[in-house]
Amino acid sequence: MRRVAAELVVMRDDAEKLVAGEALTERQRDALAARVRGAASYLPILLRKADGDRRSEDVSALRAALAEADWPAAIAVLARLSEAYPFDAAGLRPPADAEEAARFGETLHEAYCISCHEGGENPDWLPIPNLFQMAKTMPEQRLLPRFYNGIRGDASTALAQPMSAGDIAALIAYYRRAPTPE
Repeated sequence: MRRVAAELVVMRDDAEKLVAGEALTERQRDALAARVRGAASYLPILLRKADGDRRSEDVSALRAALAEADWPAAIAVLARLSEAYPFDAAGLRPPADAEEAARFGETLHEAYCISCHEGGENPDWLPIPNLFQMAKTMPEQRLLPRFYNGIRGDASTALAQPMSAGDIAALIAYYRRAPTPE
């Protein structure tokens, strides 16, 4: 259930960015909208996997809103679904004494994150955030689901979440403690 809950938070957050008119290029806006629409396409599978309920009426309402680019209506549906599937943040918050966790988080960052999030050769239209800035400024109710959902494996893990909740907590501890790269 954590996966669907995280996806709902991220979808809503991304839709809210589109409504808020954040400083995004047209290509970034298009990519963000495509990400939300893409997530909506597999949402019924996640819902069914979570508890057997496909929430057909809500999914239909979401798809209709997205087809019309009616972002406020999409946000309302996503809010309703998020209430039905609250995100469980257990184990994802960094420990109070985060020094050791931050050292481990740095190792994880270098293994999994650095190639895309720091100076990688990524297209300028991809919304690839600065993880240090994100961890230091984003409220936890948005940050934790985004980290949980945003970390993907590679072909060897069938793109499954390769990290435990403790690993994610260590990453967040590292990003919060380390200086933000330029």
